[in-house]
Amino acid sequence: MISITAKWPPLMNHKGFNLLELLVTVTIIGILAMIAYPSYVGHTTKTRRAEAMSILLQDAGFMERYYTENGCYRNRGTDKVCGSSDDTNPTLPFIRSPAEGSTIFYDITLDNAGKTKGSTFILTATPKTGKPQANDGTLTIDNNGQHGWSKNPSGNTQSWQ
Repeated sequence: MISITAKWPPLMNHKGFNLLELLVTVTIIGILAMIAYPSYVGHTTKTRRAEAMSILLQDAGFMERYYTENGCYRNRGTDKVCGSSDDTNPTLPFIRSPAEGSTIFYDITLDNAGKTKGSTFILTATPKTGKPQANDGTLTIDNNGQHGWSKNPSGNTQSWQ
């Protein structure tokens, strides 16, 4: 008679992974990625917004120094009168955020200096379309130091906080 002996459990000395082990590992990695990626995107959005706020503050400081030196938030034209029709806006030191690098997330503009005859200004950081910041809302600061964020989750659009 022929006797057949079987080893139990089968393939006890195998090397490598079986399909079930591989599927469990891939599933765990997928779940971790689903949790981590939105957190990463939120963090980078907040970081870019904070940098734009910093640049707005630097430009606001420039505008205050400009006013101290010239008595007006605008370049006086040929008539040398502040608030006349030939005045122009001064050139801001920073017109984008980040200030350096090839990718721009916010455009910085000077508004209302002409409409109020050079007595006030509003600086605005507008997110670039097609960039991750596109839906983050605009940031503003004026000559009184009042700042705002159009997408503030607290509902207070007059604050960056």
